[in-house]
Amino acid sequence: MAWRFGLLGVVQVARALAGGPGLEAGMPPDGAYARALALEARGRHVEAIRQYAAAAVELRAAALSRAFAPPGRVRGWRAKISWQRGAAEELLEQEAYALVMPGAAVAHAGLARACHGKARSIRAFTGERADALSQRAHREYLVALRLDPGLAGARIGLAALLADAGRKREAVAEIVKVGLAREDPLLAYEVAAFHAAMGDLDAAFAYLARAAGRPSVQAAILFSNELDPLRGDPRFAALAARAAEGADE
Repeated sequence: MAWRFGLLGVVQVARALAGGPGLEAGMPPDGAYARALALEARGRHVEAIRQYAAAAVELRAAALSRAFAPPGRVRGWRAKISWQRGAAEELLEQEAYALVMPGAAVAHAGLARACHGKARSIRAFTGERADALSQRAHREYLVALRLDPGLAGARIGLAALLADAGRKREAVAEIVKVGLAREDPLLAYEVAAFHAAMGDLDAAFAYLARAAGRPSVQAAILFSNELDPLRGDPRFAALAARAAEGADE
């Protein structure tokens, strides 16, 4: 994977992750990374992928020209750009899947989650709501649940989306519908992200600890903005360090 690090990188990136609200903090607000997110907010994901590639080139040139950031931070930015590009490609794949399989609940749930993740990234970087992506995620979650009301992952995602929007009473009503399925170890990360959005950090860390050994979760701990509410907590540092070590294996 493009976001793997050497031993020194593990330590530096883990420290960077634990020390602020998000790994991309400090990236140029008017560079190619910002342009990529702006394109994603408008649904222009193919163009955004090209801008992520340009952002990697910009970062490399800046790193060579001057010591503008600690090496661990630069290494982390490079990895974050790669993560965002991969997430844009995944969103396009989910769009195609939902188009080809319109009756598949998991296809719509996957597209909803991809849109939801991008909306969170845009909000984290710009401070502005990505309404079009959030609304699309909401529609796709509802389609998934209409097709399969028992699809717990979609229900948890919808609850987290409502929590992100400050609609916490509605969010709780949705998570209650999941019932005991939210104790499924395979859903522990999704439940952790829901609790993070709700501001219940103790519950978020408890569920995240159950999921932290999975490679996909290790990558999310390193790069996903849905865990930003946890990053300022000292408990996050240990999780980030273990995730970085797992990514490097």
